[in-house]
Amino acid sequence: MTILEGRESLPPGLEDALVVAKAKRRLGGDIAQVRLPDGRDAIVKTGHGAGRIELLREHRNTVALRGVLPVPTVIGYHDDGDIVMVVETRLPGQPLHLAYQELGRADTLALLAAVLNTMWTIPRAAMEMKLSVDEELADIAGFIRKGLLDPRAFQATNGGRTIEGAYAEVAALVATHDTCDFVHGDFCLPNIMVDRDGSWGLIDLGRSGCGDRLRDLASLEKSLRRNVDDRAFADLLDRMKMPRGDSASEKMRAYALLDAFWDAPFNPRA
Repeated sequence: MTILEGRESLPPGLEDALVVAKAKRRLGGDIAQVRLPDGRDAIVKTGHGAGRIELLREHRNTVALRGVLPVPTVIGYHDDGDIVMVVETRLPGQPLHLAYQELGRADTLALLAAVLNTMWTIPRAAMEMKLSVDEELADIAGFIRKGLLDPRAFQATNGGRTIEGAYAEVAALVATHDTCDFVHGDFCLPNIMVDRDGSWGLIDLGRSGCGDRLRDLASLEKSLRRNVDDRAFADLLDRMKMPRGDSASEKMRAYALLDAFWDAPFNPRA
């Protein structure tokens, strides 16, 4: 079952949707933007293998966060045990890394501060979510066990660390971290949708859960460096009156190393 081979593969009621754009998902599967018969835009995702696990969690988290945070609405779901398909409404606007060009630097940082403050004030009882890092570590352990990550490419981009050594390092570093905040798990500018009226929403929630707020800050630092400039993250922390110390730096290093597993190329021989 693939959304790219024909409309007959869409869930009942969506067969007449028009595929507007399409791409491959990194962990296995497809993603497409479609135009529904009623004029709404939707996102259709399929996942198999590791991509299926991630998409099952995205479905679970998106449903759990509906009414808690501005997230897509799930309007279609099918899982045959091999391939899972999720259909979500497309949030209005455009990803923040594109909207940044129009918003400008100051307004982009102000919006990020507002998003983070909203995320961090959600009562844990309202989330009913699992510990995000525990699930991430379990996924990565599975990647390592199955030989899915390219060991040479990983070492080349992570200071000579082996995959196994890096995993042991990050698991030890995050073992005692705080677990009381909502964590997106892949908090980068492309995963924040911004509309023209300034409203925003979060997408790609497969790694979300309860966790340490520094998990998202580590991902955001890299995203701001890539999409804005090298000073943007420090300026954001100053805006939010957040301290920068050795303890926070050590934790940020652990979470940045966790991101390295998701960024690593897959083993071509796997």
